[in-house]
Parts: sequence; C-alpha cells; structure tokens
Amino acid sequence: MTERGFELLVIIPTLGLLIAQLIGGEADFFTDRERLLGAVFWVVVIGLVELLPVPGWRTLQVSLDFPLATAVALLYDPVIAALIVLLGSSDPREFRREIPALRGIFNRCQVSLATFAASFTFHALGGDVRYWAKVLPAAVPAVFVDFVLNTLLVSIVTSLIHRVPISLVLRKMRI
Repeated sequence: MTERGFELLVIIPTLGLLIAQLIGGEADFFTDRERLLGAVFWVVVIGLVELLPVPGWRTLQVSLDFPLATAVALLYDPVIAALIVLLGSSDPREFRREIPALRGIFNRCQVSLATFAASFTFHALGGDVRYWAKVLPAAVPAVFVDFVLNTLLVSIVTSLIHRVPISLVLRKMRI
C-alpha cells in the first residue's frame, strides 16, 4: 500500500462518519449559541497551539495539542469533539507548502478520528466532567485509546512515506 492509499483510507471514512453524524442528529448543537461559542473557542486555541510544532524524526513533527484535544474529547460528544479538532488542526508546513495537501488533510483526519475514539470511550464508560468521581475511571482509558490510535496512524503513514519498518518509526518517535 502507498502512503496516498493509506491517507485516503483514513480520510474518506473519517469525513464520511462526521458528515453522516452531523446530518443525522447534531443540528441542535449549532442553534445553541453558548455551546457553539465554546466550540469556536476550542477551535481557535487548538489552531494557535498547532503553530508551535516540535521537530520529530525525518518528516515527523509532534504537536502540542494532545492535552487540548483530550479536554475537548471529555467536554463534548464524539462528533462535536472530532469536528472541533478537525477544524482547529493545522500545520505550519502546509502554509510553506512543505507537505502535500492530502497529507495535511490526513493529519487533520487522523487527529480527529483519535479524538472521536477518545470521546466515545470516555462517554461510553460513563465519564461526566460535572462529577469528578466519574472523570478519572473513564478518562484514563479514553486517553489511552487516543494515544494508541494517534500513534498507530502516524507511525503507519510515516513508515509508508520513508519505506522503513513501523517498529523503527515507533522507536524514533519523540513523545
């Protein structure tokens, strides 16, 4: 499989899932001004933090948005959390045209998918940020799911780009 094929394998289902879910039942979110403004706040904050990447290995860069994406995953339902991260994600290399457009879309989608999975896990386990006793038991597995999925997707595409084993990419990743 090529990196483009893998990127499309992540992009198409992720965008399809979000679009289907938004059409199917999230319309009321967009009429609630307070919730919408909160989401816009997170989009802007994530967008600003994304402008501060940490160099990794070869073309790999680490973003500092993981704690913010985790907060969004805990605060919002999976679809809205994924949408916030999708819209807030950016990469300065895109502005300098150092990475292809498809890779930029993949980067956004893989982070969005990992955030969706984290939010789904948190809420499925009964997590509720209004009650501290319900946060930790659901947040720990949610963060684990987010981290593993994000790491897996990034390591696979990086392995395909540089034609090296995934195990080498995982060893070289700076976390």
